[in-house]
Amino acid sequence: MLRRFKCVLSAALVAVLLFTLFPLASFAADPSIKFSVTKYTLTPEELEEIEPDKEEDVGNYADLYPVPLIVRVAVGGSGKLVGADFYVSYEGDKLQYSRTINYDSIIDDTANMAVSDPQTDTGNRKKINISFFFSEHYALKSQGESIIYLMFYVKKNPNSANKKYFFYGNMDFKLIPENVGYLDNNGNVQIVGQGSNFINVNVANNILTDTPAPVKSLEIKKKPSTYAVNKAAPNFVIPNGDLEVGGIKADGTKVNRLSRDDRGLSSGAYSVNKISLTTPGIRTVTITYKDNISGETITAKFNVNVVDTAGKTVSSLTVTPPTNLYNTVGNPLDTEGLKVVANYTDKTTATITNYTISGYNKDKIGEQTITISLSGKTATFKVYVCPNRGDIDNSGKIDAGDARLVLRYAAKLDKPNEAVIKAMDCDKDGKVNASDARKILRYVAKLDKTF
Repeated sequence: MLRRFKCVLSAALVAVLLFTLFPLASFAADPSIKFSVTKYTLTPEELEEIEPDKEEDVGNYADLYPVPLIVRVAVGGSGKLVGADFYVSYEGDKLQYSRTINYDSIIDDTANMAVSDPQTDTGNRKKINISFFFSEHYALKSQGESIIYLMFYVKKNPNSANKKYFFYGNMDFKLIPENVGYLDNNGNVQIVGQGSNFINVNVANNILTDTPAPVKSLEIKKKPSTYAVNKAAPNFVIPNGDLEVGGIKADGTKVNRLSRDDRGLSSGAYSVNKISLTTPGIRTVTITYKDNISGETITAKFNVNVVDTAGKTVSSLTVTPPTNLYNTVGNPLDTEGLKVVANYTDKTTATITNYTISGYNKDKIGEQTITISLSGKTATFKVYVCPNRGDIDNSGKIDAGDARLVLRYAAKLDKPNEAVIKAMDCDKDGKVNASDARKILRYVAKLDKTF
């Protein structure tokens, strides 16, 4: 039967316990007492005995899976062991330390153990500190006497294929023994530092490779139905504003929007074939997507009707403005998402591409009215030409004067136009306040190299 002894303490308390037990004494090197750490795989029966306690230890464990590999820590040699400490470093992003398990352990009713809460280690790693100590001492009698086992859980990947759970790749544990305490012949506590030796334990054989579900079919969520003849468009590519493509994964879940690659087919992005608008007729549009998990190429098709509008009279224009209405000074108008539909007197409509655009001045800061024209009919929408972010006064440089303008606006002393306000949001959090002015000043003082 597995026996469990767990005492979760803060790292500070662990340190107090250790140094209370191990006063600073002379460090005597005694090679007869030392750590060893080995992998130890629980049998299915042993693991099954642990499972009933899982909810108690990790709470809501629906998205957790036990790593069925336990780390066995042991002390070897002969002597009077009074305690030891070590720590375990591990990947902390998707891994959760759960518990300590005593199984055939030398820790019994005469011993104590402290396990710290997870702490930050280097990089993306976390670590837990573990110490154990005896009320008096423990007489070592053989090599490799077992001390303790550690149990970990890994989070399940919610994007798994076929509704089966796959996990997040190899797990690398680094176990670093630190100190062993023992009684010398005079009854004094001595500490043997374990040096820089550590043990890497990889559990690749116990966790399946992370394999999100591949996209198996395409879902055309938005598509055009008609275009007007445009003799100047023999190689027309349907713009993003007229087309939206999603995907359905192998496990039935949906991807709301796939990325677009107008340059041609690439992994993980769809491409669209060119069609001709020079003459009336039905055009077949083919969407091609290469899934970057399965490597499979998937296609979907739909038809567009190119209609001849010669002789028809335009009654009005309907405009869907571009997705981005804020243009940086010096740059051309961003027309991504712009869609223009001609409404004819015979009640028919068609998406047009041969309209003209006027009213945009890339060098003029502020609000601008853009006019779309065709056959004497017009429609308008508003855009903004903004200073470069941080260069509030559009002087060509970022300086303390720009920070002052931000602070005046934040204090409601100035009321600049919306284009200038957009340039004031230097930290891109959707608000203008002292934080934006601080960012400008740090850049001016060369404390930040980028802006």
